[in-house]
Amino acid sequence: MFIRTAKDIASELNFVSGFKQRDCLKQIVTYLCDSDYHNVLCLSGLRRTGKTTLMEQAINALPENDRDKAFFIIVRSDDLTWQVVDAIKVMKDKGFHYAFIDEATRAEDFMKNASLYADGSARLDHMKVVLSGTDSFSFIRTAQHELYDRARSVRTTYMSYREWKRLSTKSGLDAYLRYGGIFDKTWMPHANDEKNEGFSDADAAGRYVATAIAKNIQNTLRHENYEDSFGALRDLFRADELVSAIQRIIQDNNHNFGLDVLASVFKSRDFSFARDSLAYAKNFERRSMLLKKLNAKPIIERLRRDLHIINPEEAKIPLTKVHTTEIEEFLKALDVIVEVPVKAITDIPYLQPKRLSSQPGMRYAQAFALLEALSESPAFIHAENHDKDLSKERVMSAAVGAMLEDAILLDTMRASDGFQVFKYRLDTQYIAGVEYDMILRDPDTKKCVVIEIKHSNARNEKQLRAFRHTAFNEQFENTIGKIERKIVLYGGEPYCTEDGIYYINYEDWLTSLDNGVRYSLDYTIKKIEEPYEHTIPLP
Repeated sequence: MFIRTAKDIASELNFVSGFKQRDCLKQIVTYLCDSDYHNVLCLSGLRRTGKTTLMEQAINALPENDRDKAFFIIVRSDDLTWQVVDAIKVMKDKGFHYAFIDEATRAEDFMKNASLYADGSARLDHMKVVLSGTDSFSFIRTAQHELYDRARSVRTTYMSYREWKRLSTKSGLDAYLRYGGIFDKTWMPHANDEKNEGFSDADAAGRYVATAIAKNIQNTLRHENYEDSFGALRDLFRADELVSAIQRIIQDNNHNFGLDVLASVFKSRDFSFARDSLAYAKNFERRSMLLKKLNAKPIIERLRRDLHIINPEEAKIPLTKVHTTEIEEFLKALDVIVEVPVKAITDIPYLQPKRLSSQPGMRYAQAFALLEALSESPAFIHAENHDKDLSKERVMSAAVGAMLEDAILLDTMRASDGFQVFKYRLDTQYIAGVEYDMILRDPDTKKCVVIEIKHSNARNEKQLRAFRHTAFNEQFENTIGKIERKIVLYGGEPYCTEDGIYYINYEDWLTSLDNGVRYSLDYTIKKIEEPYEHTIPLP
């Protein structure tokens, strides 16, 4: 292990003092400054979501006379937990009080002996202990079986749009969808010219999946506590096929874990959607047969290789339901995939929940990889510019529209303010395929706000189809609750139709969620109803 005191890292602490702060820093500082010595704090999240910076900023936030009482221990894979705890005791005897244990889950016996941090270092030695690491699943399992109620948790993987906008030098919701919730060098006040990799292209995104997610899972699997479980995932990792399965899930618009997604011949849903919607567009000027005429096979094959996806005939390990269940459990534990309920009246016997991705940049990189594969196809290169432009636009709009819906649903769920947040779909032999993208339901009054999400700056009648579908809305009110307000979230200016349907800019909606959904509704509606007297400030 390596031990470094606050004095040893004075230059690093000075360096991060100029950084903007993540919202969750308050939780860490609160833990460090309170008088409860029965808990440790577990700081977990994917790689490059700011864990080390948060710990350094937490030291800077301590009272000035306490900062020199902080120290870091960087754990190595050959360290044991009791050795780290002994080192904390030695530092305590030297007058130190705040222990930051980086990569705590690397210790071989972490999951067996993590309680030593709470019972020994925190409770007996009266130390404040922050455990950090990328292995979120090990922290979750340890909290369940070793630490119980002796651990507080701060997780960094998810970053809301409003937080990202405050921290990033980039601007706009489209930039958030592209770069996702990871830190890059351009956010630093002293940035250099080194290329930021992040989700810049398919290869970079693939490496992130391999290092931040697949290796995260590998670290969990290597603990002896898992020898009798997650065997299917261990086999996939050993066969170098785990990244392929994860990329397939991210590529699917609903992030499905079914065998129809994971064990079938790879197909690009973005390509299929763009091809069919362009070929059958009602507006003749927006119609193109280019993608229909192209030989899609070499384009999809290149995309498959770029995304490191393996087809069934190449796989060493045939995928089963056991594999899909284990992958699902891990991706949820890592906060990569989040579920939102879908309430429906449908003839389909089982309707899956809507799955959201907390890292939209991964999905964006995949769509961009398709665009590159398409643009370098000889037949595409020699096509008419009008057809090429339409095709490129539609390929990206299909993916970005799905990512936009994910981002809005996820941010709204996290700021729900007592509202139930879900999707609603009606799909029967009488009314087919009509849905609302998001419902906000007050469980006390049963009144609902129904919302459609559109990746567009323009208004048109097609966006209002569900709102004006009489039978659909009657069925909704009979089963879910009274519709109090109808809203379209889109990229244009605030507006209200003659029949009371509100158009709200989705950036206004997302940036006003800091104080919860009720505030956001009040703020964005008043911006339309009282455009000149609107005085509610954004937080």
